[in-house]
Amino acid sequence: MQSMVVEKTRASIEAAGTLRMGGSPEIVIARYREDVAANMKRLSAA
Repeated sequence: MQSMVVEKTRASIEAAGTLRMGGSPEIVIARYREDVAANMKRLSAA
């Protein structure tokens, strides 16, 4: 459970930084989808 909290916190900080530096919500969503795909791959291999 703790690793999920750390992962969500990291993603939140990264998203906020992207938006603060002028990135678009689309960039944030694309990055989030990369993380979700990696998690799906990792969890389905277990």
